[in-house]
Amino acid sequence: MVAIGVEDVVSEAVAQRLLLQYAPEIEWTQTFGLTGYGELKRKMPTFDKIAQYREPMLVITDLDNPMICPVDFRSNWCQGLQMPPSFVFRIAVTEIESWLLADRDHIAQWLGISVAHVPLEPETIDEPKECLVGLAGRSRNRGIRQAMVPTARSARSTGPGYNECVSAFADRIWNPEVARAVAPSLDRAIIRISELGRF
Repeated sequence: MVAIGVEDVVSEAVAQRLLLQYAPEIEWTQTFGLTGYGELKRKMPTFDKIAQYREPMLVITDLDNPMICPVDFRSNWCQGLQMPPSFVFRIAVTEIESWLLADRDHIAQWLGISVAHVPLEPETIDEPKECLVGLAGRSRNRGIRQAMVPTARSARSTGPGYNECVSAFADRIWNPEVARAVAPSLDRAIIRISELGRF
């Protein structure tokens, strides 16, 4: 069994897909977080205790700022914690959308756009979520555009169906085995998730 800690429902869909593909022998029990990185960071001591005494713990958060060193980011989040091997804490560089964009062919087919528009190295761009929304705006699929792209009057950065659409892509279409080749932080996450079956 394993518990998940994530920032939002898209990250939850990605985590579940990775567990299903790379640690199929273990069962996902519950999800913590879903309200942004602030709560996730505050709960790190709780997650540490869960991993020590109850069950393995998988926590995924976004780096967000490309100017921050992932090693320093991790140290800041993990200071004072035991971090047993059953506690897998991974950082998506720079956002979970980077990992999805790394499967260029499938994201292009899903959106109905030319693969030439999808960035070659998604972990190097500053705003992967903004990039994905922009690509959705090019989509020939009206339903995707309406769901993922905010209206001109909206104060939101995404459309009303963004989470549902992107989560469905992660669950049903995305190929992390392809994506890991161009997303180093995803590759490192997959290696650690594959080890969870030992606990």
